[in-house]
Amino acid sequence: MSAVYRGSRYYTTTSPRLVDRDNGKEGDMQAGGAGLCWPIYDTALQNGAEFMLNCKMTKIIRENGDRSGRVLGIEASFEGKTIYLRGTKAVFLGTGSWNSNPTLKQLFNPWLTKYPHVSGEPYVFNDGKGVELALDAGASLATDRGNDWHGWHRHPGSVWHSIDLPFGVPGTAEPLDSECIYVNAQGERFMNEEIGEHSPPWVGGSHPFHFAQLCAAQTVDKDGPVVWIILDEESRAKQGLEFTVGTIVEDSMYTVSETIEGLASKIGCKPETLLATVTRYNELVDKGADEDYHKQHLDAKIAQAPFHAIKWGIQKHNTLGGITINPKSQVLDWRLEPISGLYAAGECAGNMDLIGLAKPIVFGRIAAMTIAKEE
Repeated sequence: MSAVYRGSRYYTTTSPRLVDRDNGKEGDMQAGGAGLCWPIYDTALQNGAEFMLNCKMTKIIRENGDRSGRVLGIEASFEGKTIYLRGTKAVFLGTGSWNSNPTLKQLFNPWLTKYPHVSGEPYVFNDGKGVELALDAGASLATDRGNDWHGWHRHPGSVWHSIDLPFGVPGTAEPLDSECIYVNAQGERFMNEEIGEHSPPWVGGSHPFHFAQLCAAQTVDKDGPVVWIILDEESRAKQGLEFTVGTIVEDSMYTVSETIEGLASKIGCKPETLLATVTRYNELVDKGADEDYHKQHLDAKIAQAPFHAIKWGIQKHNTLGGITINPKSQVLDWRLEPISGLYAAGECAGNMDLIGLAKPIVFGRIAAMTIAKEE
């Protein structure tokens, strides 16, 4: 492996087929979107671009004060000093998401008072300061779809999204929702387990409808909402689920016991509460109807020891909504007029109804072509 982790020397967007890039270097790994970024980085260096790492923007400078006139450049902190950088033609914001910004999270998701683990933390910390500074300079905000439900992911037994050793454990496969229950830190069932990661609002059961919203109302710990999946050995064996600690699941996110009461003690809830929850669920299975949360399929009791508890790792993976831009990637003010000399793309920008690589690549290219024509 090379001294600098360069991600993948392969890239793809929607096709499962890997496409080898011709400037791949020894040590590059098969990963994901990094395979698209490194060719751009390498080409930029070849054309004389300078990358100033650990240079943090602190202000967007406009010609006639804080919120008026053309954008001229930025103020930044670099190596312990305040510096000023002038935009030759414009300033482009590609500052990433607001995943780790508590103010913006509350603004975009007022229902979300308890936030799950943010994917990539603590190694990646998307503080949303680019969005904040654009607002200070007069930019407006735009939501995508009126909510932020698409950017959630969940993995049983891991707080990481799409990862593997040595960077983190991947988590086990999702147990069948028809053969398990989800309980909170108190050992109480609180939702229809058929409500998936991105289930739309017509799925029956609890209100509100989205998995993240339901979990956000529960007790939290350092990694977000505490939600345990409870199932028995018969279901585990039938599904071929593996719970190897250290290679598949985190030690703190899995436990097993010969009794429900013992399982409760290990996950930190009252034994009588979890026992009552499991007993009630088994009664509903016998009835063939979920009278509590209206789950459609109840295929198995939780009855055969040993009993397993796997903690959901609920991650905020990416954000929707951000600075308002137009089809030219120009940042718009609150009158929806372009702010001269200011452009944005990627997860700091909203008004696109997109996720993933399309946000920076498509609109970043559009911004570059538009800026090139600036006088």
